[in-house]
Amino acid sequence: MRSWIRLAARLYPARWRRRYGAEFDALLEDATPTWRTVIDVGWGAVEMHMNIWRFPKIAVICGLAGAILGAVIAVRMPDRYISETVLTLSGDEQNPQFLRDRFVQLALSGGSLGELIRRNDLYAKDRRRIPLEDVIVRMRHDIAITPAKSATADPKNFAFVLRYIYPDPVQAQRTTEELIRKMMEAGVEEGLRANQAKGDAERRSTGTKLSVVDPPSLPQRPAGPNRLLITALGVCAGLTLAVLTAVVMRLRPVAQT
Repeated sequence: MRSWIRLAARLYPARWRRRYGAEFDALLEDATPTWRTVIDVGWGAVEMHMNIWRFPKIAVICGLAGAILGAVIAVRMPDRYISETVLTLSGDEQNPQFLRDRFVQLALSGGSLGELIRRNDLYAKDRRRIPLEDVIVRMRHDIAITPAKSATADPKNFAFVLRYIYPDPVQAQRTTEELIRKMMEAGVEEGLRANQAKGDAERRSTGTKLSVVDPPSLPQRPAGPNRLLITALGVCAGLTLAVLTAVVMRLRPVAQT
């Protein structure tokens, strides 16, 4: 324990160690050290440095620490690749947007995504530490479905974009293809279910078609994370800490009087 306290004492300014080092060692020999003592000695060294440092030095140190922390976090974050495809859904009688939502509901069900995750070995690290249900929730967050910019006002046709985000670009494209297949399977099942409730004349007039306008893309560059931005945010956080530290240290003598 005494070795830890001596290590914490080395954080004090050199001038303090030259003047009080021998007295500190003598006091340490007579004391009964604890972990609380280590913390108190280390915090005392930090406070002394803060009292003698000027704001520019504090800002440089805090900003540099924030940049290092932000860079470490950014480097540890995996790349994110986006594969996207454009689909068109057409229907004679029902609202195609309603049909799309129904197909998506069936294709993104827990059982459907769970089977897709296991078959393609997706989110392998996550599956080792969290339940499959939580992995399915994460996969749903990585799937985005939005109206296509080229969507027309035609009530019988609806174009939309399907995007999937994953750290592996090839796997992102392959999984997007699998999602299209599952949506088409869901469309067939929904169509059969609807036709069972109709007469023969209505069946002949019903037509629902899911078409692929643009096939799933193979992403060439990661869409994120923005590591430069994360590092810059670390610098901003460090500078903010420096300002708060300077304010607190300036107000402390006033509060003690």
